[in-house]
Amino acid sequence: MSFRIISENQTICTESLDILQMLEKSNRKLNYQIFDASWYEFTRQLEYKSKWYHHQYIKINTYFPSSQICSCCGAQIKSLKNLKIRKWTCPYCLTTHDRDINAAKNILKEGIQNVGRGTPEFKLVEAKITKPTKQETEVYQVNTPSGEIK
Repeated sequence: MSFRIISENQTICTESLDILQMLEKSNRKLNYQIFDASWYEFTRQLEYKSKWYHHQYIKINTYFPSSQICSCCGAQIKSLKNLKIRKWTCPYCLTTHDRDINAAKNILKEGIQNVGRGTPEFKLVEAKITKPTKQETEVYQVNTPSGEIK
């Protein structure tokens, strides 16, 4: 997977995650998923392969609020820290977002801005399609500029 990403892209941007903090704050099921993902090893491989092929590899700060910023208008909704909220609608531009896709777009934008390359085009490398649960299909509407979720 890391070779495919490197070979298809000149610039790769990832979030520098604090895995230990995530493990402390998460539940047991999520702990397994975090360890199973082997995020550290994956990003390590991306970094060394980027150097090998002379591509750019950019790590975004751990505390960059990638999932709280609307990737369309740039508004930050601080109340979206709850990881159970998977879909939300921006109160400013009324765009509905999937939490993970929105975060990926923001990480890419932030990385490109760090190297001064302008606005990127977004490309999904691979998507795993699963049947959503009832909770995942709920869309939260953020109705107020103060960020209250209703």
